[in-house]
Amino acid sequence: MHTVIFLPGLKDRRDRIEPCFSHWKRHGFTPLLHLFGWKKLNEPIEKKYIRLYQVIDAKLKKGNVSICGNSASGHVAVSALIERPQLSMAVNNCGALRQPTAFDLRILLFYIRRDRKIAQASFDRFLQMKIPEELKKKIITVHARYFDQMTPSNLTTLPGAYNISVPCFEHVSAMKSALTTYSGEIMKMMKP
Repeated sequence: MHTVIFLPGLKDRRDRIEPCFSHWKRHGFTPLLHLFGWKKLNEPIEKKYIRLYQVIDAKLKKGNVSICGNSASGHVAVSALIERPQLSMAVNNCGALRQPTAFDLRILLFYIRRDRKIAQASFDRFLQMKIPEELKKKIITVHARYFDQMTPSNLTTLPGAYNISVPCFEHVSAMKSALTTYSGEIMKMMKP
């Protein structure tokens, strides 16, 4: 059994992501949706990670586990790999892995959201981590090839990782396409 834990973005919306990974079962994966808890603004960030790691640890006892973080949860998936290196793969699906070096309107729009404090706390936690070189081979990053109004490709890719671009415009369509139409490449890399 190979479980793939899917994390939605900041809105923690089940209805938008579940239809995108239901077909993964036909390819030998067991998809599992985990709401990270972005909407629980008063809950400490460490509690969110503890809850996620409890799920990961339970699934690791039963077989292979990969994790796919979408949008703001992309860095959460990579953090999980760093802290649980026995994960098979971590997918950063259109999420930022580094801070912008210059003013970027897309990032500004993210920072004015009311839930940015909890997301920034998680992102700051991630930025303090060092990704070991050997783990980079277990990371897949996905970005829109043509344009992403939220997360530009220079913030999503990672040297030494598998960096995939999907032929799409727009943040949400790129994420959904990576999990549906262009999911074959990701699935192939996840299989042992």
